[in-house]
Amino acid sequence: MALIQVSLSNDSGYCNLGITVDVIQTLIKEAAYVIAEVNSQMPLTNGETLIHPYIRD
Repeated sequence: MALIQVSLSNDSGYCNLGITVDVIQTLIKEAAYVIAEVNSQMPLTNGETLIHPYIRD
């Protein structure tokens, strides 16, 4: 299980991983369950930082 924080979703429904992007992508892919807490203070960052709350690869 992964417990992560994300930004508010954008117009397309995607959330940004913000400053937690370092190993979170791997953690999300490996975890059986992912619980995301929406943090309105999470800054938006560039790169592979977008995730959709309802779609997993």
